[in-house]
Amino acid sequence: MRVEERAGDPIELVSYTLDSGKRLYVRQPATGTFTADSRYFEYALDPRTGRALATDADYTTDGFATVSIVDHATGGKRLVRLSPRPVFPTTPRWSPDGRYGLVTLFKGTQDDTVEYGYGIIDVAHDKGRVFEIKEEGAGKWRFFWDAGGQAVGTWVGDRMTFYDLNGRLLRTLTNVGAPVWVEGDDVSPTGTRFLAHCTRDATTLCARSTSGGDTDAGGGAGAVTIPFAAVRLIGWWDDEHLAAWRTKGGGYEAVVIDLKGQVSRVLATAAEKAEFDKMGFRFVRVPA
Repeated sequence: MRVEERAGDPIELVSYTLDSGKRLYVRQPATGTFTADSRYFEYALDPRTGRALATDADYTTDGFATVSIVDHATGGKRLVRLSPRPVFPTTPRWSPDGRYGLVTLFKGTQDDTVEYGYGIIDVAHDKGRVFEIKEEGAGKWRFFWDAGGQAVGTWVGDRMTFYDLNGRLLRTLTNVGAPVWVEGDDVSPTGTRFLAHCTRDATTLCARSTSGGDTDAGGGAGAVTIPFAAVRLIGWWDDEHLAAWRTKGGGYEAVVIDLKGQVSRVLATAAEKAEFDKMGFRFVRVPA
């Protein structure tokens, strides 16, 4: 795996996992090198505060899953008790103002895992709250923050559904395409658009309005069709560009594209498909 970063890039890689999440590597603030860290499964940095949200590898002695609030510079951490086994957190994300953390919750069963809901972490008070969402499929595509930081969204089937920070349903956007896997920011930096496949065949991407449901087959007011086939996105590069993975030979490459699907540069290359399919990446937006 090779990453091609440049000074002035709006996003940068801060952590990655191998072997379907079994091994985590975190970028060190002093050297920029990546070091294995077996304490956590996932690691999400907020560069404005220098804190990270990390899902802990171990349960407490009384069987609770925890999330750590980590001082990225020193490695010191505060432990937040969250959910009783077998419910566990994944995909930590910071709210836009850095006050809260968000995790998607799954529940382990004898043979598999199923979607459970989401958890909100109050960073100032080291407290976590768990909300079970009983709509089937809610959380399969993970939960993410909306632009204002007062609601979280997820796909439920082909609907984009938003909940408040107390587990209550707020709104549902319909006729907005099909889910696409986004590793980073689902919502654009200004908060006006989110990403989806335009149709189930996944041959094009759509950037759609966050303000309401689109109603026509063309994508609705404010929707932009991006002629680019990708099943896995890094997310928004800036408001007019995306970072997306595409096939390249026997592997993949990450590229920056504009909203017309035109490639401007390569961000990363992964030569082996089998290896890439078991990797996860956490990019972070660099403060302006």
